[in-house]
Amino acid sequence: WSRIIPDGSRVNMKGIQYYSSLINKLHANNIEPLVTIFHWDLPQYLQDLGGWANPNIVDYYVRYADVLFEHFGDRVKQWITFNEPSVFCGEGYGYTTKAPAIASPGVGDYLCSHHVLLSNAKAYRLYKEKYFATQQGQVGICLNSGFNYAAPNVDPMVTEKAMEFELGKYSNAIFSKDGGYPQIMIDQIGAKSRNEGRPWSRLPEMSQADKDLIKGSADFLALNYYSS
Repeated sequence: WSRIIPDGSRVNMKGIQYYSSLINKLHANNIEPLVTIFHWDLPQYLQDLGGWANPNIVDYYVRYADVLFEHFGDRVKQWITFNEPSVFCGEGYGYTTKAPAIASPGVGDYLCSHHVLLSNAKAYRLYKEKYFATQQGQVGICLNSGFNYAAPNVDPMVTEKAMEFELGKYSNAIFSKDGGYPQIMIDQIGAKSRNEGRPWSRLPEMSQADKDLIKGSADFLALNYYSS
């Protein structure tokens, strides 16, 4: 992204040429390219506007994805919209262990996740409506999660809750029958927000229109896991 549209709007053709040459070289060596659209390389211009906490990031992302589909979709048939959003949202906006290191736990990380889901959905719909007929590719998302086990004498629902907060935050909205955030997240974050005296939940509300947009917005799920 920072090579191709470094200022958020204008396309840098040298960046297009760089990746076009790379894709051609892969094909020349019988390597099928699987392209990740966003792997944490946000242009500084967009980060200065608030990054993934700013709702306008959705439109910027879809514009960027459109450019990639247009220029590379004739040779790329496998796309991943995002790599590990729970990491760059949770550790980049909830804590300071990943860029952009904005510590806003319980607020910024949920805004980031919400805008990622909308960006993924709109880019996916764009591809299906504008490019699929001629390019015949697939668009998916890469999530990450370990598996949690309950300690002795601990309610197994604690394990379920941990999985929902890490993996279900994204997978439930995209792959479940009803869509939206896991109910356990909605209930717990809403209750805690009320107890904190907040006028609304720290978890952004997902309208029915948003649920319908996001639901089914992936042809496949890629999963990274590093433990259990």
